[in-house]
Amino acid sequence: MARKTRADVEVDAIMLLAVGVLRTRGIDLPVTDVHCDPRTGLFTYAGHRVVRYARDRTSPDGATGIAKPYHLLVCDARQPLVQGRDSARHAYTARRDDCFVITLRQPDGSTIDRETKLAACRKCLASLNYLGYRDATAARKGAIRQSFTLDAFFSAHPADDGVVTLEPPAPLAIPDTYPPEWSAISRSVRERADWRCEGCGVRCHTDKALLHTHHVNGVKADLRPVNLRALCVACHRQVLGHETMYVRPEQIEAIEALRSAQGAALERVDADRNSNP
Repeated sequence: MARKTRADVEVDAIMLLAVGVLRTRGIDLPVTDVHCDPRTGLFTYAGHRVVRYARDRTSPDGATGIAKPYHLLVCDARQPLVQGRDSARHAYTARRDDCFVITLRQPDGSTIDRETKLAACRKCLASLNYLGYRDATAARKGAIRQSFTLDAFFSAHPADDGVVTLEPPAPLAIPDTYPPEWSAISRSVRERADWRCEGCGVRCHTDKALLHTHHVNGVKADLRPVNLRALCVACHRQVLGHETMYVRPEQIEAIEALRSAQGAALERVDADRNSNP
């Protein structure tokens, strides 16, 4: 066996330290550093299965959003962390006791770290169809979500070898343009979502033009299912890099009217708050 060099030993020490932090506080990383399985959307870092969450729980108005869920995979509900901040960085953890280290900003501008319990994202549970979550009744879904544990999740989904990122290959083998069959592909994505926004949950079946198909990595030629998400025009415009996307004012008004009628956004937020200790 070849003898390890000093550089090899230093790299091993760094990796051991990283693994230790993953299993305790978690690590803040840019999304490009974390691998994503194209079949499942599950996250892997340094050979370990991890989950993602927003560490900074302080909104611009000073209110804390402790109830925001954590994500098991590249799911339909992921949103920028905080408007105007580095939304490309998230916290990742391999901790198994369902506790997360979050950062809260104090009135004097200082910050403190706090351990808290968080709930798993509903969209992630539906994507995994964990214990039949996707087709369960509302009461059953609540019970499944409450009983979900990271220990069971990490045991059932160990890290895989050969995982790839959602970053496009370089150079692209095909031009980065919409394919001729894009209309049919986009429609199939939106039909798969039952014409429901996979961000806020609003259903756009009465006005299908209000629902777009979003490319997660921004590459129009990447048509993998994990890279395509159905988003209403309002949520699509809020995605990092899409802030200048033009949406007609009447479309935003239509989305707000549908949200109000369906109660989609309020129900989601209230349920997240009530499900956390």
